[in-house]
Amino acid sequence: MNKLETKIDNTLALIKNDFDDEEGMVVRSLPCWKQMNSVFNLSEDELKLYNLRIDYMLDDKVLTSILADMKRERVLTYDYFDNPMKRAFGVIKKPNWEDFMFFLEDRCMPRTRDRLREILRDLHLDFYDPLLIVRKTSGRMAEDRRYLQITDFEPEYD
Repeated sequence: MNKLETKIDNTLALIKNDFDDEEGMVVRSLPCWKQMNSVFNLSEDELKLYNLRIDYMLDDKVLTSILADMKRERVLTYDYFDNPMKRAFGVIKKPNWEDFMFFLEDRCMPRTRDRLREILRDLHLDFYDPLLIVRKTSGRMAEDRRYLQITDFEPEYD
């Protein structure tokens, strides 16, 4: 295990007590969120604006970490591999919001899928929303070992 993998494992161990949500992790403390996202080198004030992290995974390895500011529609990425085939956005190094939305939808069933309403009902969803769908499915696709691990930042204030 290399130094970066060890750091990721240690961070995940740290947050195990800080989250609990049936559709992903929820981090409530800023120090934990800061440590978890240290690879982005953001100031504390700037990091608070990013309330969603998605790790693009292959088996147990993080390929790309994505931070999203859902209110301002901004996205940052950190690729752990140089090979475009192992990166969430391929050759795009600085994806924009549209790239992010396309990525999420690409990890879902097509909008044109036969019996889509039934599938959405089985997922307890009333409409097609890529983020809600990947929250339910972890972005898993048939015959694909890649998936999404989603973490929300919902700070608790005293």
